[in-house]
Amino acid sequence: MSEISDTATLIKLSSQGTYFLAKGSVKAILYLYQTIKKLQAANVLGKGEVEEFEKFLKATEGKYRIINIPTEKTEELNQMREDLNQMHISYTVLPDLNVGDGQTQIAYAIADTEKVEAWYRSFCLDHLKNGGEKQYTELMNLTEGQVSIANIPWPPADACIDEYAYAETADPEIKKNLQVPSDSSSGPKDFFPDDAEELKEEISVATLEGRLQQLKQDLDGLRINYMILPDMNAGKGYLQIAYAAADAPKLKAWYELYQKTMLSEGTSVKNMKEMSWEDYLKTAGKRPSGEKTIQQLQKAKQAEKTVPLP
Repeated sequence: MSEISDTATLIKLSSQGTYFLAKGSVKAILYLYQTIKKLQAANVLGKGEVEEFEKFLKATEGKYRIINIPTEKTEELNQMREDLNQMHISYTVLPDLNVGDGQTQIAYAIADTEKVEAWYRSFCLDHLKNGGEKQYTELMNLTEGQVSIANIPWPPADACIDEYAYAETADPEIKKNLQVPSDSSSGPKDFFPDDAEELKEEISVATLEGRLQQLKQDLDGLRINYMILPDMNAGKGYLQIAYAAADAPKLKAWYELYQKTMLSEGTSVKNMKEMSWEDYLKTAGKRPSGEKTIQQLQKAKQAEKTVPLP
């Protein structure tokens, strides 16, 4: 279709044929309409799905907004449809242009804004109350952008490591050789008794990976909503955590307990500090891997909850 014929179709769909032009939003609506028509031409969408969108346009006279719903789970989307239908909200689920990003877009009538916002808040609270690890975009959407970043000494840069942690420093090739089952009989007889148990092969909680898993278990147990950000300056003894700002008291309480625990083991740990998004990105330096990570995170951060029409 040409832009002229598509515009004519849109005006015909409107019961009055004036709202699109009067509000100056015809260009944005036309762009969305052409996107959907292109998907139909590519056999991504069927005729029925296009007709459903046209029906929505006619019912709302183009007075709609688009919102990101932070889920792609079938059962949650089915529940969303049930909820919105019960609330008599005029909406349509838009084609998913990025399957796997954890988001679904719907268009809804501006007249139903208050009801949609009330439902959205309830949806977010339900997903936040149990806490747990989340993707950055999901965390941003569920908290409406209220996300903070904590810079945590993890593990302490000056802390001693145990035997298991030492083994974990090996590169992948050496680790292959370390997978061979241990034979305690090969050790010095005057050091290992004859009845010594076979050395444990599993990773100790004291290893770097074990510490990280323990951290996640602690945050999950406290129902903190968080994401372990990529370490763009590995080896410096710090870990960055993005978390829901509302969970700040719980994170602070956890860290204070962690400090006391480490101190009882003879290791003093510095205080946790807040850092801005810009400061976090600066930790990457000029390394290619860091710059690639920055691009990925900036793309996630730019994802907006709502996309109002002009």
